[in-house]
Amino acid sequence: MSISASRGSGVRLLVAFAIAIGSFVAGTVVSEHEVSKTHARTEEISGTALPAIVDLASMRTDLFHASQLLEQDLGAPPAAQGPLRQDIQDELAQARMAEERYRSRGKLPGEQGLAVTLHGQVDDVARAFDSALSVKSAVDGRQEIERRVRPALDRAETTSFDLITLNSSNASAETEAIATARARSKLVAYSLDGVSAVFTAIVALLVVRTTRREFESQAAQQRLIAARAEELEAFAGRVAHDILNPLSAINLTFDMLVRGLPPQDAAARGKASVARTRRVVDALLAFARAGARPEPGARCQVALVLGGLLEDLGRAHPTARIHLDVEPGLQVGCLPGVLSSIVGNLVGNALKYADDGVRVPEVEVHGRRVGSRVRIEVADNGPGILPTLEPTIFQPFVRGEGQEKPGIGLGLATAKRLCEAHGGGIGFRSKLGVGTTFFVELPEAMPQQSELVGASPGAQAH
Repeated sequence: MSISASRGSGVRLLVAFAIAIGSFVAGTVVSEHEVSKTHARTEEISGTALPAIVDLASMRTDLFHASQLLEQDLGAPPAAQGPLRQDIQDELAQARMAEERYRSRGKLPGEQGLAVTLHGQVDDVARAFDSALSVKSAVDGRQEIERRVRPALDRAETTSFDLITLNSSNASAETEAIATARARSKLVAYSLDGVSAVFTAIVALLVVRTTRREFESQAAQQRLIAARAEELEAFAGRVAHDILNPLSAINLTFDMLVRGLPPQDAAARGKASVARTRRVVDALLAFARAGARPEPGARCQVALVLGGLLEDLGRAHPTARIHLDVEPGLQVGCLPGVLSSIVGNLVGNALKYADDGVRVPEVEVHGRRVGSRVRIEVADNGPGILPTLEPTIFQPFVRGEGQEKPGIGLGLATAKRLCEAHGGGIGFRSKLGVGTTFFVELPEAMPQQSELVGASPGAQAH
């Protein structure tokens, strides 16, 4: 009887041990499976949907600029038509390059047919432009625009919009699927943990230790799933946040065009703002694909990047006083879009919070060399930062209580992450009622020999 009981106990122990191990193995398999699916969905969004949207939007912008230049060409004197027509060809070439980049990428189900249609429509647009430019009189040119150019542009616009909508819908669906997978994985993991806990209570120390190791492995997998999904959400928020500033400048340019600004000046300003928007997007995408590491060999001129950035912000805030003072020849080791994103967030915050309807917003931006690093300071005359907010100011989605200014609290978190990823740092000092100064330090990139001649000094932005 003793032997029989021992054997029965041994069998029960083995069964409990097997069930416990089986539960944890099942949890690991489920977690790995969900991690694999989440990774595939993340790659589809960041490697297919988002680049496709960027390329299609770039193509639409270039075609729009080309159509504006064509309108100008018809009313321009013969001496001015040569440069205008070259600009038209350049815009059409850029649009075709953007369409080719899009066409070379992977396609979603149902997308290939639209992509082929769009390729043919872009060819139709180019032929329509050639036809309009070949006529002898402005009257015939305008008739050709109405007869061929506008319909061709409308067809390409409609198809590209459908493609953007398709990719956006796919990105949204994949994001929702990631959230669902996280919830399902947690439910399965917790259920298996409960089963394991019941059977582990009757097994020896070996089973307890095995259970502990499996639980830690499972928890690590859950953290990996959560980290990847949160990283995707944060990256989408960063892209949207950093594009808003240059898009505001573009919108202001169109407003000025409606109010009578010469079309050529408006087009030049709008084109410059679009270029800065593209640099921000390219820099953020390169940053994400590099696994949060800076682009190898990246460098940019501080005065040049900040001058263009503050020019845009100055147009968006015409009553503000913005001053830029940068030591000549300063370069930092990052892409122009990264530097524009970091400083743009700091200056944008300074202008937003200093503008209380009473005082005139004043922002001073200084750049100087400190040892082997470049220090950029952004000082404002705003209300200052509450002491209770200082410890968490650089955390994502942190905003002051009762804050009515627009925003989602990603700007400073983005600036901090970009600075630290590029080997730099960020900090601030503030006094209530007086103002705040944010400072950024980034590794200096020594200028190349060809850049040592004609370095531009700091400039007054506005």
